[in-house]
Amino acid sequence: ISTGSAVGGNGGDITMKVGDGNTGPGGDMSLTAGKTTSSNATGGKLTIKAGASDDPSASSSTSTSTGGEIEIVAGLGSGAGGAVTITTGVGTATDSGAMTLSTAAGGTSGNSGDVSMKTGAGGTTGNSGKMELATGDSQTAGASGNIAISTGSAV
Repeated sequence: ISTGSAVGGNGGDITMKVGDGNTGPGGDMSLTAGKTTSSNATGGKLTIKAGASDDPSASSSTSTSTGGEIEIVAGLGSGAGGAVTITTGVGTATDSGAMTLSTAAGGTSGNSGDVSMKTGAGGTTGNSGKMELATGDSQTAGASGNIAISTGSAV
């Protein structure tokens, strides 16, 4: 599924929407990369990538163009809102998948992006959410994981 590139205008949009329910749940949407049954191959990769903003005529010190954003927002609920869960894959024989949350390095004369993790404010009579940073439990022959907090060095 694709749209054509523009010459002198905006690129085309693609919208995929699943139907609403009126007496039952709304429809689900699923994107799944392919699996493999080979013992020495990797399952398919799912990539979600926002568009670049790359003006070849602008110098790096004067450019104000910004790359596209990725926004993941759970659904509004008249009771509780929807949750967002990101979980790495299980390794049935060895390790589970690693998770990395990072910003890219800054350009020649720029800063790297900030990382902000925070809970929402509580309602009129409610509490704000809690935040937990913890490692998992280990089995009897293993050790639990470490937590390290450090700053970068100025080079």
